Amino acid sequence: MKQPKPVKRTNCDDCTAHCCRYVIVEIDKPVNWYDFHNIRWFVAHKDVSILKDKNKWYVKYATDCEYLDEHNRCKMYDKRPVMCRRHEIETCEMSGYEDEHDTEFRGVDEFDKWLEEKKMKEKKGKKGIKKK
Repeated sequence: MKQPKPVKRTNCDDCTAHCCRYVIVEIDKPVNWYDFHNIRWFVAHKDVSILKDKNKWYVKYATDCEYLDEHNRCKMYDKRPVMCRRHEIETCEMSGYEDEHDTEFRGVDEFDKWLEEKKMKEKKGKKGIKKK
């Protein structure tokens, strides 16, 4: 789900380190019922959600970077990973940049409701997906 647009930022002085509080990994788009069961398994776990946009799916782990200090600053700034180095204020969520994800599933019930809305159900004895 998209968050409300925050105020435009020009520096990181009052940063809450939002980008340092999760990890997102792209996963294969589900194509069969086994894949959907795997997604249900992901979202059955605490602090794990699934993000979906038009063509891509991601698993999101809500977990703080262990190198954040009490002021939301990086304790290994000079040696930070490339992913962190590539993060720019213009594309920061706290600067008003909106991500492309149109859906976030935070639990099994949310995901099951989406499956029902899409009229998908399991074919017994098969790995495929059947629309009602």
